[in-house]
Amino acid sequence: QRQPTQTPAEFASFVSDRLAQKLAEAELPQFPQRICEAFYRIRFGGENLDASELEWIDAKLTSFESIMSQPPQPTSV
Repeated sequence: QRQPTQTPAEFASFVSDRLAQKLAEAELPQFPQRICEAFYRIRFGGENLDASELEWIDAKLTSFESIMSQPPQPTSV
């Protein structure tokens, strides 16, 4: 959960660092930053996302949800 003192970009960086392995497994290493960039474009740039961008986000969110719902893998020694 984003802290009140974190910007969305700081939170995206935190999530990327914290979930680096899971994001890499799902082939989503830059996903938090890409979502943050889209948010900034909409929120501060007044832009709209086109259909292909929305489809990409939806597909990647599905992949992200899938990888996050998997139980943690035991670490080998």
